[in-house]
Amino acid sequence: MKNIIYFVLNILLIEIGYTQGYDNIWVFGNTGITANKQGGNLLAFSNNQISVDTIKLPIKFRQTASNISDSIGNLLFYTNGVKVINHNHEIMENGDSLSPCPNIYEHYQSGYGGYTPYGALILPHPKLSNIYYLFHYNYVGIFEPPQNPFWGCSHLLYSIIDMSYNNGLGKVIEKNVPIISSPLTWGCIQAVKHANGHDWWLIIPEYTTRYYHRVLIDINGIRYIGKQLAGPNIVIDGEWDNSFSKFSPQDDKYVRFRPPYQIHYFHFDRCTGLLSDVELISLNLAKNVGDVEFSPNGNLLYISNSDTIFQLDLTASNILATKMTVAVYDGYQSPFGSFFNIQKLAPDGKIYLNCGNGEDVLHVIENPNAIGIACNVLQHTIHLPNYNQNSLPNHPNYHLGAMVCDTTVSYQSALISEQSKVYPNPAQDMLYIELPQVQGATFILYDITGKEVVSQTFEGSNAKIMLGKLPKGVYFYRLFYNNKKEYGKLLIE
Repeated sequence: MKNIIYFVLNILLIEIGYTQGYDNIWVFGNTGITANKQGGNLLAFSNNQISVDTIKLPIKFRQTASNISDSIGNLLFYTNGVKVINHNHEIMENGDSLSPCPNIYEHYQSGYGGYTPYGALILPHPKLSNIYYLFHYNYVGIFEPPQNPFWGCSHLLYSIIDMSYNNGLGKVIEKNVPIISSPLTWGCIQAVKHANGHDWWLIIPEYTTRYYHRVLIDINGIRYIGKQLAGPNIVIDGEWDNSFSKFSPQDDKYVRFRPPYQIHYFHFDRCTGLLSDVELISLNLAKNVGDVEFSPNGNLLYISNSDTIFQLDLTASNILATKMTVAVYDGYQSPFGSFFNIQKLAPDGKIYLNCGNGEDVLHVIENPNAIGIACNVLQHTIHLPNYNQNSLPNHPNYHLGAMVCDTTVSYQSALISEQSKVYPNPAQDMLYIELPQVQGATFILYDITGKEVVSQTFEGSNAKIMLGKLPKGVYFYRLFYNNKKEYGKLLIE
């Protein structure tokens, strides 16, 4: 016997209309590497067309960049992870001194901002149209002068922007509020729409480990849910973990790319915010740099690796066997060398790549849904008015609507598989879990309406779950371990 619980289902077309303009403008640039071409670049997407313009920026971008427009496409503000700039290109009120680094290197002090791609992300409040959340790293300097600078990401912080202040120019009303204090992976702040179509999940991996932190953003604010143990061990080359992560446009797939060795390919549950069904794609690339990006249909994955772009077919039974070279760097320099670096899927359905050096061009994958060289990589085809070094703005998929959460469970009293036990059932204030040999698991309990009422991640094979004073009645749970999902029904007396 099976039962299906439906969470909140919103109308997809309404949701798409509400979110239409948030990411149609990109702001980046101003590296300061030479005396000329030190302004900013503004790309605007409209009706599948792109326009390129120059703007005068009060800040510089190194790698961290994020910006947001309103629902009809008007630029609101942007950030380099250290300062927030309003649409008049002035520092927003209280918009300086973000991400206070306790060990600041001269490069950081000079105004370049954060040193990591995907080091900041802006999300609109699920209900209040004037409120925006800015998530950003705090950094800890690992190397001191005169060595090359590198920052470890020691914390995840958030700041709150209220656009009702200063006649629509906005104000930072809260700043540098800590969420996660663990060391975090370099360049992996990513978020997806909750299945209800208006809340958000933020997923960020822990530094050099298999843990993934989960943050829920809903109408009540920002709530740290816990961390999940998922996927294989991380291969570390040297002292740092420069993983990059991406969600598919449908937000049902997630990859963590650790160049040059590994891609961890997961399925993602928008209802629970949990990863499962991992596949390890072992690579042996030439360079320890690069990025990944999904095709618009979510079926193909592109890997940039300095002088080469590869394509993987995620629908194949043997994904690695489909690896195909779709572009090789042609040697173009403007002025240093336009190698392939950070990738970003744009509102026009194309993938744009920056160069990793202070170049004034972008590359484009014209037909990213096409298999093989039919994807048509056009090198240095977008000419920028100003130089850009490593920065492209970080955006989630603002356009995704709601979906039905299908929590299908088998009615069994205690034993839900030959290897795991959840008991007693019926239960009162305490629940016990016994698992086979695992390194960790996540247990989530839902009430009859589908609302999450208990969530606990634990290490080892045994756990005690405190039920507190939950009302008597029927509940349903999900148990995630060893990249598996199991379901059950629980009666509380």
